[in-house]
Amino acid sequence: MCLHGSYFYTARVVMQTDKKWYCTFSWTPEFDDHRSQERYFIFISVFLIFLPLCVIIIFALILKELKKRSVTENGASAIRRQRQREDAAIVKKILIIVFLFLFCITPLTVSASLCYFVWDWHLVCGMDKLFSAAKFIFYSNVSLNPCVYILLSERFRQGLRDLANCLYSRQESRKNTEVVNE
Repeated sequence: MCLHGSYFYTARVVMQTDKKWYCTFSWTPEFDDHRSQERYFIFISVFLIFLPLCVIIIFALILKELKKRSVTENGASAIRRQRQREDAAIVKKILIIVFLFLFCITPLTVSASLCYFVWDWHLVCGMDKLFSAAKFIFYSNVSLNPCVYILLSERFRQGLRDLANCLYSRQESRKNTEVVNE
């Protein structure tokens, strides 16, 4: 939340030359618009790309260590082996979710980096479509996460089934109550 708190300052509704209102982002009058946006982009990139990348590396090392331990501890109890399998599965899920996030944010980050630092704030021919596609990929991460959870977690699937059953039974009881009241 605090990473995007600057939007409270930068977001403005402005009437353009076509007499229509548009939402724009501007760092003025307190800050230089281009330099501030470039610095903010670098700041956000560190927190949204490089830190998750570090998390992936750390969890990959943890997963590697868990695998190594499971090989060397053949005499471990069945409960301990089960716990190790569960731990490895959790780490694997976390790795997949973080990797998916990085996969979805990388096109937008590359496009913005090119726009800010290479193309001097002007999208070159046809890049507006690429930028729109990059934003679509980034925003699609929100809808892809539940799909990953559904694929990887039996508990998540069971929770969805229970929720659907609960909603269905409520709907059925309402229908029965309406029939009785008539």
